[in-house]
Amino acid sequence: LEINKSIDGERKYSLLSVIDNTSCLMGSRLLSRRLNSPSTKRSEIINWQNCVKNLFENTELNNEIRSILKKFPDTERSISRIVRFGPSPKDLLSICQSLRFYFQLSEGFKALSTDKVFEKKINLGELNTLYASLDSALSEDVPLSSKDGGFIRTGYDKCLDSLKAIEKNSKTSLLKLQTKYTEITKVKSLKIKYNNVLGYFIEVPISNKEKLNQIDFFIHRQTTANTIRFKSLELDKIESKILESSTESIELENKILRDLSDKTLFLHKDILGFSENIAQLDVLSSFAFTAKKYKWTCPKLDNSNKFIVKNGRHSVIERSLFDKSLTPFVPNNCVLENEKFVWLITGPNMAGKSTFLRQNAHIIILSQIGSFVPAEHAHIGIVTKLFSRIGASDNISKGQSTFMVEMLETANILRDADNKSFIILDEIGRGTSTFDGLSIAWATLQSLISKNKSRTLFATHYHELTEIEKNYDQIENVTCEIKEWNDEIIYSYKISKGISRGSLGIKVAELAGFPEEVLKTARKILSDLENKKNIYTEPTKELELKNTNSLTKIEKSLGSIDPNNISPKEALNLIYELKNLI
Repeated sequence: LEINKSIDGERKYSLLSVIDNTSCLMGSRLLSRRLNSPSTKRSEIINWQNCVKNLFENTELNNEIRSILKKFPDTERSISRIVRFGPSPKDLLSICQSLRFYFQLSEGFKALSTDKVFEKKINLGELNTLYASLDSALSEDVPLSSKDGGFIRTGYDKCLDSLKAIEKNSKTSLLKLQTKYTEITKVKSLKIKYNNVLGYFIEVPISNKEKLNQIDFFIHRQTTANTIRFKSLELDKIESKILESSTESIELENKILRDLSDKTLFLHKDILGFSENIAQLDVLSSFAFTAKKYKWTCPKLDNSNKFIVKNGRHSVIERSLFDKSLTPFVPNNCVLENEKFVWLITGPNMAGKSTFLRQNAHIIILSQIGSFVPAEHAHIGIVTKLFSRIGASDNISKGQSTFMVEMLETANILRDADNKSFIILDEIGRGTSTFDGLSIAWATLQSLISKNKSRTLFATHYHELTEIEKNYDQIENVTCEIKEWNDEIIYSYKISKGISRGSLGIKVAELAGFPEEVLKTARKILSDLENKKNIYTEPTKELELKNTNSLTKIEKSLGSIDPNNISPKEALNLIYELKNLI
């Protein structure tokens, strides 16, 4: 069904890629989970639908919500990292920002009347207190690591402010000391610098080495290729103040960070709760946006066995055509009810049978995750199990052929499907001989009608199966319409009541680029088969006749020759003549 990935293994043009218009990562993850496990609870789905309707009808509100959600941090991951790796300024700031956005969105929750949708009850009072603490404590631009400090705002803690003031004043003293030493030495390029080995030091070009060596209070520390470095007692005192105040301020900042982290972890359930609410809002907002963009409609859901779709479309193909500005997708109806719950679909290759099967399966999935659906109208009885048997593939690692895989999957359907299930089957029995395949398909169809009683779309190339409609009222024969014009086939992609006239496999082979001589042979064999001739008889007789004539001529030529009186040249000419007769 290409729900998460296309048949090529890519996310593009999968069902998920069409409906994933979420604004934040938490919403995207929830949408993926929900798409792979749709709900079967009507009340839950209806609540989702009502919220989507409100957002669909109020585009301005939905756009405002989406603009805030696009800035929403990944709170779930942030709280998870704090639990696993300890306090982090970046993650705490992320939670602080998410709380601010959540309070902005809380008005949107009220406007949507979504108490039943956003079930995670949270303690807004305590979260508001936590937000106030985080917002007043954390700087707007915090570092990734806490080891160097610099993430607590000035004014949050008086002790921390005084330590930072000492550090700042000491650095001012460094600038004054540099000016003083420049005046004493008369070396304008003198600088006070810092590295992890020497700490703070005085650096001058090496050409001034003798001049500084004559000054008693300069203590030589290091000589490089171009510079010479000194220390002084005065410089050491200032350095001690800077390092002490810096160490103490970093320790104090980390203590404050741990306290904030403990407060945050104490409310981790509430944080995860509002994260789930945000993810839910994002998913429903995405559904409303998608429905508005592609003109989808809200399906009617009940507990009946109905499946009525008017002008349904394949969401993925429609989007592909929309993106490429090609011809609009051709919609089709599908009506399965208590009296007729099986559609037997025949039609030529490439006429749209598989697309029709998939689009209706997609409509069921979309309707049961709370989304609108690509149709003009849809009335769907809740489906508890959705079965699909489409495509051909083998499983070499398990020693299973393509046909064996097909049979295993079909057996699973016959064993587990019930009257609340929905089944799509495409060309059952094609992997074996014609009579075997037809027998299996016929028996499968009979079982689905009499035992499973599931709503079923059954596509086949076995036209003999259409006769089963005479014995079972539950089956409706439908076909994919085509038109012929000047020996060309025109596909309309419309589904209508009736029986297909043929599969047109040779026409598909022609489109695929088969050599003309192969196509010509295939047409002749098809004509013979349709006229119930033995395709092997006539070619064999022609070959036998040709061989008999050739042998007669060879016998006459050899009978008129005397081997004892023939020359080498005459013998060579005879060989050429005999070769031409073969």
